[in-house]
Amino acid sequence: MAGTPLDVLQANELFHDDGSIETLVLCRDNGQLALARSKHRYFGHDKVLPAHLYTKTVISQECYRPLTPSTFTEAKPEAQGISYIKTPDLICFDVSKPDTISNLILGELKVCEKIRLSPHVNVAEYFGCQVQDGRITGLCFTKYRESLATRVNPGHLNKEAFKIPGAFIGRTDVWIKGIQAGLKHLHSLGFVHNDISPSNIMFGSDDDSPIIIDFDSCCRIGEDKGEKKGTPGWYDPAVTRSMPENDFLALEEMALWLSSADTKTYQFPL
Repeated sequence: MAGTPLDVLQANELFHDDGSIETLVLCRDNGQLALARSKHRYFGHDKVLPAHLYTKTVISQECYRPLTPSTFTEAKPEAQGISYIKTPDLICFDVSKPDTISNLILGELKVCEKIRLSPHVNVAEYFGCQVQDGRITGLCFTKYRESLATRVNPGHLNKEAFKIPGAFIGRTDVWIKGIQAGLKHLHSLGFVHNDISPSNIMFGSDDDSPIIIDFDSCCRIGEDKGEKKGTPGWYDPAVTRSMPENDFLALEEMALWLSSADTKTYQFPL
């Protein structure tokens, strides 16, 4: 790949069980999106050298821009201009499962259409999808200010080391009740979120009304979760079925994480 015009978009380290490390590199190569590998480590994606790359896999748009289904809502242009537009993370593309990303987008779209028709103050507001040439290029939501993780844990301490800052003690019960209300609404629509974590709870302003986001792990109640997973440390990977208790157990874990207890015994340790 040396000498090829290349625009590196993203680089993530991949740790193997044998202790070796590779870097996954998402790039645009002669106008085509591609995923490549490197045996080197980099301090920033702008440090990646084309000569280091190997095993380049071109990612066709069919893999990450599914055709619009028979029923969908296209976001109005004025909504798209002020929205957070969720697009797929192609660094996780698996050449052995090329349909996975498109299927996840279509699955999330179904959930979001239900949410659009039955909104709730503690569930992200969905405007519709962004479409180009008959294909879905993004899902449009209200743009929120900050996540729960960013608000209380800006230093990104790991779960066991984290202690709730004193300024938030006394406010967390309101957050937990709001998240619980949003989950009950989602369950009433027939879906389980399956990925409740501090990064998937947002706040729109300085108020204390939490908002559930990120519905790509959602499944109907009772369904097999299949390829869908939660956030490490916030779910039980042995659980394969989509049930409401998945969400409530994660919420219990979050309530403990947010508590001021001196000793905490987590059910989902990292």
